[in-house]
Amino acid sequence: MLDRASTFAAPTIVELLKTRFVPVAIDQAYQRKQKDAEGAFYRKIALQGPRHDFEGSTTQGFYVATGSGKFLHYSNFRGPGSVEGLAMEMRKALSASSALN
Repeated sequence: MLDRASTFAAPTIVELLKTRFVPVAIDQAYQRKQKDAEGAFYRKIALQGPRHDFEGSTTQGFYVATGSGKFLHYSNFRGPGSVEGLAMEMRKALSASSALN
């Protein structure tokens, strides 16, 4: 898809994903229903975000969280105009996470 290609071709996002984050791609429709630790971890993060109605909606989008599952940021906008905003939010999340340690 063009919007995903725009996001993952952006040097700012790619650099953050390569050096500061652990990117994970999942099928959220399956993951949110999965009855194991992996599914529970995804639901823990997604429940903290704006799309936490698992029955009537989707939880798709980009979630930024700590390794312990603390929600830091969510976005479902992937077009070229929003890519730099996502990178800025990822940097903010890193700063906030660092301040907690």
